[in-house]
Amino acid sequence: MVEESKLPIYIQNQNTLQLLNRSRDLPHTLYITPALLDKNQDVADVWHYLLAASKNDILSLPDVSVGDDIRNITTLSSAERKLIGFHINPGSTAPRNFVMKASRWAAGKKYCK
Repeated sequence: MVEESKLPIYIQNQNTLQLLNRSRDLPHTLYITPALLDKNQDVADVWHYLLAASKNDILSLPDVSVGDDIRNITTLSSAERKLIGFHINPGSTAPRNFVMKASRWAAGKKYCK
């Protein structure tokens, strides 16, 4: 078993990961860019959109009603359509087009306020 005092310490600040070697106390700084990896391209597209979007971008997305087809909302980008598509039919493995009764879109938007 390795003594705790011999284990490296990682300190993370925004885009910097600093490694301090306890045995010598020499700082080493690694600059990293966080990567987003997912097997599902739709999920990755939604995450990339969310990471780049502002609070106002999300709040400005349209509200939808049960039975609406989000393909008819021509102002949405592909990523926005996927974001709404995952919310309008919770538990689905792919974004959907028709708003179901169990839609969580309106409820989810209120967390942005």
